[in-house]
Amino acid sequence: MTTAALFRIWAALLALTAIEVALAWRKLSLAVFLAVLLGLSIGKAAMIIAWFMHLKCEKRSLAIALFVPLTFFVFALLGLMPDSWRLAELRAP
Repeated sequence: MTTAALFRIWAALLALTAIEVALAWRKLSLAVFLAVLLGLSIGKAAMIIAWFMHLKCEKRSLAIALFVPLTFFVFALLGLMPDSWRLAELRAP
């Protein structure tokens, strides 16, 4: 991997992190905020896994073995989102 490629990946991760931080200052609904934050985090995780853990060049079976648990984790988080909405309603004055 060249230095230029590493710099591009670093810049993309930095930009996604800046977007996540900027979202905290915006007045978005909780559902939209969590959905966008989750999407950005999944994108960042995929970039890190593909480039820095070198799964981009691995055999397909290894990549599938790692992405299946990731998919399960995402669906588990989505399943817990209604609890976060309920908690937000409990804290509202």
